[in-house]
Amino acid sequence: MTLRPAGAPVLRRKLLLLGVDRKTIDEIIAEELSGESQTETARELARRYVAKARAARKEDQKLRARLSGYLARRGFPWDTIRDATREALGPDE
Repeated sequence: MTLRPAGAPVLRRKLLLLGVDRKTIDEIIAEELSGESQTETARELARRYVAKARAARKEDQKLRARLSGYLARRGFPWDTIRDATREALGPDE
């Protein structure tokens, strides 16, 4: 099974469901999800999401809300979501 990119809370829940013990999960998250790598993952997901949405001609205001919700459901913290959204769509209007 391949895990899709996600923030720490979602990754933790998925690994628990797979039967991975908590100590191992803590080690994996500490090793793999530093603040910087989590931010870059969110930015990459935001870029892909925006590219698909713009290809489908979605409005930017709706797109901003949908992108924020998408990243939140993936388990990223709000400051990371804000930064990734601003990078992908530009500053709030």
